[in-house]
Amino acid sequence: MIKTYTKKQHLVTTNVRIPEEELLTYREYALNEGKSFSQLVREILARAILLPETHAHTIRTSKRRSFWDINKYAIKGGDIHASQKIDDVVYGL
Repeated sequence: MIKTYTKKQHLVTTNVRIPEEELLTYREYALNEGKSFSQLVREILARAILLPETHAHTIRTSKRRSFWDINKYAIKGGDIHASQKIDDVVYGL
């Protein structure tokens, strides 16, 4: 659950540069959700940064794959002699 601000919290005004066309799209989306643009931005930032447990697991567990591990991910099957007759395979000879 995303926390919304209370009137007791001090809100700070900041500037963000967004292309005009995108801003119009974002404002329309916020309007369709029944929110202000500011509220939409606060909620998205809260989900992305202030509540890292929602995304941190997927980020931390993603492992970079090395080129040298390619055989682990290769698809098994097909013609085992294809490399010996590459011209037939590529050019249809």
